[in-house]
Amino acid sequence: MENPSQKDVFISYNHKIKDQVRQLYDILTNEFKYKVWLDEKELNAGNSPLTAELATAIKNSKVILSCVTKDYCKSFNCNLEIEFASTGKKEMVVLMVDKLDTTEIDEIQVTDRNQKSGIGFIIT
Repeated sequence: MENPSQKDVFISYNHKIKDQVRQLYDILTNEFKYKVWLDEKELNAGNSPLTAELATAIKNSKVILSCVTKDYCKSFNCNLEIEFASTGKKEMVVLMVDKLDTTEIDEIQVTDRNQKSGIGFIIT
């Protein structure tokens, strides 16, 4: 029996590219018929950034699609998502929305955590 909360793809992104991600969501769901988890479609209003609901969504997704931009690398929440997915040994697909190389990603400071982004290490 299929788990209704099981998704094919979890989209991790920074909200500054929300319009592009909506287009990607539409393509994945309508043209390719994937079951896609997208926060604005699935997350209950009023929850904190990395709630049990978000963690469960990552766990219940087959693939994490990480839409990487400079802002994504600087985002505390995006860093938590990709680190949580990596720790859980989830399959990841990286979509480089901004043209960045890994040395540039590693130099980006995660302002809320006072440390450099671990994204460069994880995606390489």
